Amino acid sequence: MVKAKVFAISNGNEMMRLQLSKPCDNLFMNPILTNLVNLTRNCVVKKGHYKFSLNYEEILRAYYGGLHLYGLYTFKSILYGDQCNFSCTIIEVQISRT
Repeated sequence: MVKAKVFAISNGNEMMRLQLSKPCDNLFMNPILTNLVNLTRNCVVKKGHYKFSLNYEEILRAYYGGLHLYGLYTFKSILYGDQCNFSCTIIEVQISRT
C-alpha cells in the first residue's frame, strides 16, 4: 500500500502539508501517481523501472480550480510503502501567464 507526505512551499512559506494514507484517492496525488507508476486498484505499485514526465502547472491549475497561482512553488514529497521508501523528490515549478 502506497502512502505519501507532500509539502508545498511558496516564497519560503509552507502553503500545504499532506500526509496521505490513501494518496490514490487524493485529487492532487492521483493524477501524479497514475502517470508515474503502474498502480493496482488497491494503490499498490508494481515492481519495475519507470520514466515519466509531468506537467505540474496543469495539475496545479486543475487542483486549485483554475485560480491564478503565479509564482515559484517548491514541492517536497516522500512516497513510501510498508516495506520501503521508494521516492523522495524536490520539484520547483514556476507558474506564469502564458
